[in-house]
Amino acid sequence: MNATESIISIGIDVSKKTLAVARMMENRTATHESIENDAKSIAALMTSISMSMKNTNVPIVIESTGDFHLLSSLMLREGGFAVKCINPVISKELERRDVRGAKTDKIDAGRLAKLGADESALSVFTATRKDILARKQVGTLAKIREVKQTLSSHLKRSEETAQTLGFSMDLSHLKNAIAELRAQEKELEGVLAEKIQPVCKQIAEETKGVSVRQMAILSVFFSGKTFTDRDQLVAFSGLDVRVRESGAWRGRARISKRGNPFLRRTLFLMGWGLALHHPEYKKYYAEKKKTGAHHYTCIIACARKFLRTTVYAKLYGRGAAAELSTVVL
Repeated sequence: MNATESIISIGIDVSKKTLAVARMMENRTATHESIENDAKSIAALMTSISMSMKNTNVPIVIESTGDFHLLSSLMLREGGFAVKCINPVISKELERRDVRGAKTDKIDAGRLAKLGADESALSVFTATRKDILARKQVGTLAKIREVKQTLSSHLKRSEETAQTLGFSMDLSHLKNAIAELRAQEKELEGVLAEKIQPVCKQIAEETKGVSVRQMAILSVFFSGKTFTDRDQLVAFSGLDVRVRESGAWRGRARISKRGNPFLRRTLFLMGWGLALHHPEYKKYYAEKKKTGAHHYTCIIACARKFLRTTVYAKLYGRGAAAELSTVVL
C-alpha cells in the first residue's frame, strides 16, 4: 500500500467493548484494526485518521447498535468528521448479498467502509448530547408508564380478588411504588415541557385538545428529522394505512404500526383529545363515525389529520421556520 494514498471511507463495526475499524484507501484496499470502545481510544483514532485524510468530509459509516455506537458517533461528529449512522437492517442486507456469507467484526467493518465509498446518500449523524439526553428521558417516561400501567392493573385485580374471596392483603408497598412512578412521570413530563421548542409550544397553545407536554414528546421524536411531504411524516409515526390485496382479494386496511409505539400512543391520546375538545376535529370524528368506522379508527384518523395539517405545516411546510434540528435542552 502506497503511504501517500488517502483514506476515502471508514467503516466501524461496534460492540460493547471494542470497535473494529476498516480504512478504505484510494486503491480500494483496506487496513483493519480493533480498538477499545472508550473515549481515550476513540480520541487516538481521530488523531490517526486525520493524518491520512485529505479532508474531514470522508464518510465514517457506523451501524446503529443499541447505545454502543453513541460515544464514537458523538466524538467523531464533534471532531468535525462526516459520520453516517445506518440501520442494522442495511448491514443485514449487505451480509445477505455477500456470496460467501461470512460474518466477523473485521468483515462487517469492511462492508461498512465499502458502503461509505459507494453510497453518497447515507443518513448523516447529527444528534447532540442534549438530543440524546432528551430521547433517553422520553424512553424512560415510556417505560415508567408501561410499568405503572402493569402494576396498577395487578393492584386492581388483587384488590378485587381479595374482596371477592374475603381475605386481606397488605398492598401498601405496591401502592407506594405506583405513587413513586407517578411522581417520576410528572417530573419527566415537566422537564420536557420546560425545554419545548417554541413552535411546538405554539401549536399546543393554539390547538384545543393538545397539551404542551404531549407536543414536547413529539418534538423529541421529530428532532433532527426532515420530511419532504406529509406522507413521510405520517409513515414515520406509524399511522400510515397498510393495504393488502392480490387480484380480486382485498384485505382489511390497517395502520402500519412502524416506528416507536410510545409515539403512536401519544398521538392516539392527542387524537382523542382533539375529538373531544376541538370543534373541527369533533366534526371530523362524527363524519368518520357515520361511515361505520370503529371508535379507535376515528381517533387515529383525527391524529393523522393533525399530523398532516397542523404539525407538517408548522414544522416542515412552506413558510415553516425550520425543521427541528436539535432539541433545546
